[in-house]
Amino acid sequence: MSNVKKSNLVIFVVLGVFSLTSCQEMSDNLRKLLDNITPNFEENLKRAFINEGVRTQMKIGYLPHQLDDVFVTIDNTIIELRNLKLVKTPDFRINLMDVDLSMLTINLGLSLGQLKIEGEYEVTNKTLQKILPISHVGKIAVVLENTNCDGKAGLHIKEDSFVVENYDLKYHLSEIILRVSYFKEDGLEVDNEMIESDLEKTLVNMFWVQLTDILTNILHRQLGAVIVEFSVNELLLDDPDEMKAYSRQLYLRANRLLDSILCTAKTFLVEKDYLTIDVPSLSVVFKSRPPGTQQGSLETVQGEISDLSTLTRLTQANLYEDKNCLVVYGQVRLRDFKFIYPYYKAMYSDSVSEGSLKSSIYRSKVFLKITIQKDQNKCNPQIDLVQVRTVNDIDIDISGLGSLSWLRDRLRSWIIGNLRNKALPHLEEKIKEAINHAISITDCKSLII
Repeated sequence: MSNVKKSNLVIFVVLGVFSLTSCQEMSDNLRKLLDNITPNFEENLKRAFINEGVRTQMKIGYLPHQLDDVFVTIDNTIIELRNLKLVKTPDFRINLMDVDLSMLTINLGLSLGQLKIEGEYEVTNKTLQKILPISHVGKIAVVLENTNCDGKAGLHIKEDSFVVENYDLKYHLSEIILRVSYFKEDGLEVDNEMIESDLEKTLVNMFWVQLTDILTNILHRQLGAVIVEFSVNELLLDDPDEMKAYSRQLYLRANRLLDSILCTAKTFLVEKDYLTIDVPSLSVVFKSRPPGTQQGSLETVQGEISDLSTLTRLTQANLYEDKNCLVVYGQVRLRDFKFIYPYYKAMYSDSVSEGSLKSSIYRSKVFLKITIQKDQNKCNPQIDLVQVRTVNDIDIDISGLGSLSWLRDRLRSWIIGNLRNKALPHLEEKIKEAINHAISITDCKSLII
């Protein structure tokens, strides 16, 4: 097994509190300057964003983007989706791109049009396998109609440039068209199609988080490539000192609040013995390699994830304010993130393999949203969302396969599928519990002011 690298886990925190101006006044001269330069800056940014999209498509074309395999069990039916690809890079169309320099925020509304994901499927019923060893395989295509996203992107000032590091986006679609095709014994191809508008009622929900994370990364490459070219000094008429000092105060307040919450949350995780948390076991049936026809099975004991107590802020936090709340969002990491099945047993024909399955996740992101409505006397935060958005760069060590070494690639897909659809909800639950406890005993008002 390769050496374990440090993983990056990103948490975005949204908080609402009191008026920002009560704790950080912006001078009339700076506010007037920002009001004057913003319209021209917005127009130039929109133009550059569109041109960058055209340039990228002309240079590399509409490249496909690979998604992880999906493994999910519904009742006794095992569904696997393999070789999933977003078949072309989306073309972002601007519906809204407003810049609020006083909050270092870009308000976004983007249309992605139609998206298409293609791959293969296999469906197996565990109960049926005991008396009739059959499975159903074929091709799958998913069309997402009228996909769009809206939300905010947070800016940082680094030397003489703006950079975008944090995104608070929601993705929407109007309709899902799911098509499957397979061949009958007589060689005829059969096509079936279903149309659904509710995401949670389709298999798309199983890879939606990963898909939207890919879309955000594509957006980040396009937006980040153009905004970094704008000179802060030139934009602020060669007098950027006050703006930079003001922005540092925004980051300081956001960082102070986030650090305090994380510190308290980590203490809670240790006290509750959540350094390692239990996750559901893995249970699959499989066919042998062609031209073989025999069936096999693999079962694990309960799995575990560790170490939740290593949550640490990774970058500067951002904040923005509206009339109802103040929003703070930033990034943290898990320095040690492992997903382990201490024991498994695989049976195939006369062969029995036993061993362990150990995974190290090198890069991950979690989205956390907490809202506190403005109140001069109270600070009552409420968590809206805790969502693991990224698990990438996964190193998996499989011991004891022996004669079943041909099963290694399939087993990797099953482990990642179980991680995404079974284990990560438990991770989200424990993080939510810890953060909820932390904000309930944190003096948000004093930290912000």
